Amino acid sequence: MIDSPPPRLAAKVAAAQGQGAELVVIDTPPHADSAARAAVEVADLVLIPCRPSAFDLAAIQTTAKLVQLLRKPAFVVFTAGPPNAPRIYAEASELVDSYGTPPCPVILPDRAAYRHASAEGRTVTEADPSGRAAEEIRELYKWTCQQLDMSTKENRKAPA
Repeated sequence: MIDSPPPRLAAKVAAAQGQGAELVVIDTPPHADSAARAAVEVADLVLIPCRPSAFDLAAIQTTAKLVQLLRKPAFVVFTAGPPNAPRIYAEASELVDSYGTPPCPVILPDRAAYRHASAEGRTVTEADPSGRAAEEIRELYKWTCQQLDMSTKENRKAPA
């Protein structure tokens, strides 16, 4: 039997949607089992960030099992790996596929732009909107919207 999500989280998501939110992002810390389970229960899509390293890939197995148990669509988003290492990403993709959780086609490699923007208290799209990191974030957003069958700002019709 699957328990329902804690009322506070479900209520917060409902309140955000009631205020017009089209997308609610819930970020849980790694290994926060009860928080992760509550987030997955209310999720329409689960994105699991993961470095393409043996330790990090092993650590996401619990989350992969959780999304399968709760029958939620989920993808692993590779982050903070080398920018030009297709073999590393191919091998990591094979491994997460074997967990039953496919890799996201958009990769967010390690870039100095993330550290610089964070130090300034900004996002990469604010700090360097024309940079590669900002473009990768926009690609991830567009891809996520497609998975949710949701329009992006770029393809919304202007109100009449």
